[in-house]
Amino acid sequence: MKKSYDIIKLGSILLFVLMLVLTLSQAAAANVQIRAGRLDYQADWIDLEDGVTIFWEEYEIVSDRGEIDRPESITYLYDNVEVAFERGFINSDNLVIYMNEDELVFTDNVFLDYRRGQAEDDEDEGEERLELSSERLVYNTEAGTFDFEDDIEIRQAGRTIRAGAGTYNEAEDVFYFRSGVEIVEDDGDRITSETARLDLSEGDLFTAEGNVEIELQM
Repeated sequence: MKKSYDIIKLGSILLFVLMLVLTLSQAAAANVQIRAGRLDYQADWIDLEDGVTIFWEEYEIVSDRGEIDRPESITYLYDNVEVAFERGFINSDNLVIYMNEDELVFTDNVFLDYRRGQAEDDEDEGEERLELSSERLVYNTEAGTFDFEDDIEIRQAGRTIRAGAGTYNEAEDVFYFRSGVEIVEDDGDRITSETARLDLSEGDLFTAEGNVEIELQM
């Protein structure tokens, strides 16, 4: 009786692995590996539950549950989402991955922890950390851009920056802020403007434009 049970159990595992391999080969052209506690398979739609881990390109992505639209190569992830990559990680409540477009769309309680200038031989030497929160973030992995919407806040060593929306370009190492920009230095200096540019490659050069006001602590 036990032998029969073991055979059935082994058959179930092999079936799960087979369906997962089929999913990986058809869900997207990129190299994708997926792990989940439970899988419900329905031809063009797959439900993932009880913990999901996805390895896609250089990203490791985890969530509580998810869904895959195979014909469209779109993955939907829900609850406790975290995406880890070389420079840090992103948390949110929801994530939609458009694999054919190299685009990740995070929504609800988005938090980005981003490291800059890390030395190759020392994890801490020369490293600068940025912490950013927003309600929506679109990360294009091909273009290397982060587009933030719905009130963003950046916490950087020595300052806090707030804006209605903004974009960070990895290649340029520049932030572009739009709509109701405010920068507050820890020493009390405060600048407000309509738009602004923060060039991290030029010693954190902050350029504000449009109805600029500044309060200095002399």
